[in-house]
Amino acid sequence: MMALLCLAGCSIKEDRHDCPAWLGVRLSSESMDLATKYPVRVILRHASGTDSLFVNSDSPQQWAAVERGNVHVEGWLANGAGTAAAWGVECDSLWVFKADIPVKAEEERVEVLLHKRFATVYFSFDKEPDERTSRIRLRSVPKSEEYCCLLKLSSGGETSVRLPEHGKDSVLELECLSALDSRLLWDWDLGEALLKAGYDWGADDLADARVRVSLAPLEVHVEIIPWTSEEGLVLEI
Repeated sequence: MMALLCLAGCSIKEDRHDCPAWLGVRLSSESMDLATKYPVRVILRHASGTDSLFVNSDSPQQWAAVERGNVHVEGWLANGAGTAAAWGVECDSLWVFKADIPVKAEEERVEVLLHKRFATVYFSFDKEPDERTSRIRLRSVPKSEEYCCLLKLSSGGETSVRLPEHGKDSVLELECLSALDSRLLWDWDLGEALLKAGYDWGADDLADARVRVSLAPLEVHVEIIPWTSEEGLVLEI
């Protein structure tokens, strides 16, 4: 009887070391601003497999059962953006997040902070090129594959192009071609000009840039636009 009473007064803790843990996935405040229009898809890769979930500004946190240990988390804004730039057109507005989370306790949390992985270059020409005789294109070889895009200038000689992520050694040329036979009339090393102006392709959030082009004589001036969440949200969603 005394033994039974002693057992009744004790709490026997269950060993839950081998039980799955819960990982709370929550959007950062900056990401919630982005996710007002599009949800954020999150992929969780752990020892037991792969899980997928969606979070948005209305439901900024979701929980998922994961295996204890390292969990690789990837998230991106589900706005239809692709990870590779198609030939002949500007790249998509790609916002991504990646992290490895060590899950040891029964509950862990991760904050998803989306990063801007594209750069918008705003071009302005001192006079509009004659499309009947020439055309302007931007040609590059970024980290993944070759990329090329024709510039469609407005009547004021202005346009903008979204570029994919580049490396410091990537080629980025502003070229003028003959509209008759595609002969190269002139080119300019825009990649070098960006680097000299202080552009950082290794930044967590890629900045934008303004490029002013004088055609006669040919001169190119580059200005880096520091990126902030407010400016990015207005320009890039």
